Amino acid sequence: MKEEIQHVESYLKIMKLRYRKKMDYTINVEKDLMNNVALKLSLQPIVENAIFHGLETKTGKGHVVIRIENTSTLLMITVMDDGTGMDEEELEKLRTHLKEKQHVIGKNEYGTQRNSGIALLNVNERIKLHYGDEYGLQISSSRLVGTEVEFILPVKSPVYK
Repeated sequence: MKEEIQHVESYLKIMKLRYRKKMDYTINVEKDLMNNVALKLSLQPIVENAIFHGLETKTGKGHVVIRIENTSTLLMITVMDDGTGMDEEELEKLRTHLKEKQHVIGKNEYGTQRNSGIALLNVNERIKLHYGDEYGLQISSSRLVGTEVEFILPVKSPVYK
């Protein structure tokens, strides 16, 4: 977990330089969880989504929050942004595509078809393959409020190679 946090913090520092005064971030991790094991390169793609899909088009400054905590049996990693969010229809479409293991087909700003949801799909599938179908990503969002992606993992998970 410590390496994942260091990696994502380096990424966030670069993004903060790129976006200047448009974004900020907070990382809250319970210290005893830093030695927990995490899938390599699983957190950064979700944070990247928060910035590019949530904050980039937001008017004004946005904020990304990463929170890592645990219950007695689960490790909960949450990536939240206060960006543009999704309406219920978009959110349900994304949840369905994750469940069916399909990329979301959408259109970019030029009206050209494109795949999206690739990072979410890949991270969700890696979690399920490594830990089991009861684990994975949960997504909630509200238009103009923001999006929250929660990783649900077992506590003290085995080493991932």
